[in-house]
Amino acid sequence: MTLGGEKTVNMKKWDYAADSWSDFVESRKDSGKIVIVPGILKLLPKGTGKGKRALDVCCGEGYYARILQKLGYQASGVDISKRMITIARKKSRGIDYHCADAAKMDFLTSNSFDLVVCSMGLLDTPDLDGTLRAVRRVLKKGRYFVLSIVHPCFDRPRIGSWERDGEGRKLHFKIDNYMKEETLVNNWNMKRLKYPFETNSYHRTLSTYVNALIANNLKIDQIHEPCVRDDGEIDEEEFRVPNFLIVRCVKG
Repeated sequence: MTLGGEKTVNMKKWDYAADSWSDFVESRKDSGKIVIVPGILKLLPKGTGKGKRALDVCCGEGYYARILQKLGYQASGVDISKRMITIARKKSRGIDYHCADAAKMDFLTSNSFDLVVCSMGLLDTPDLDGTLRAVRRVLKKGRYFVLSIVHPCFDRPRIGSWERDGEGRKLHFKIDNYMKEETLVNNWNMKRLKYPFETNSYHRTLSTYVNALIANNLKIDQIHEPCVRDDGEIDEEEFRVPNFLIVRCVKG
């Protein structure tokens, strides 16, 4: 499914955001990664990646590509932002980075990767089906594709938010307009950012994601809604309402 927007718009926005985003990730100001990273690690294939190839799709400044390299994989990364790729190359050696649209990875050999990871990237691409077709093409048969997205059912603040009492305590989470798929403009203006920026993303229903995976013969193997932080403790808010969804698929 292609849902609104132009890839060049997001490319320019992420180029502008790159330095702020890099600092956001590197300094552990990105609180989402506190539960996403251990969740993704939980679904990665067991054992060493030595002698195997792994691809980080929508890699940004290379955060997960570097993790895959540390796990022993011969890692590669693809991202549409030239500035992100420049930063990624400066942060590590031995990783093969490419600046390209994730839906058009024709320069990569078919059936050549043992593992593909895409963390929080599918919700930023306007061409979901094209990206999944590209992932399926480069992935070896019987090997894993691990993805993470904002949980479509609890997408905040797009369709949901916390209802609070007079003292600000969270009572319950309210949801509305879930079925309306649309292009979103995200204003990143938290104080912990080096500088504010704006990006586009796309709200899609859970069924849209699942049916797109099925259509591309990427069979769902495991689903995980992470609520455990990287320190091993339960995140209270994520336990009540999961903000993220992690899925592992096998190429049929």
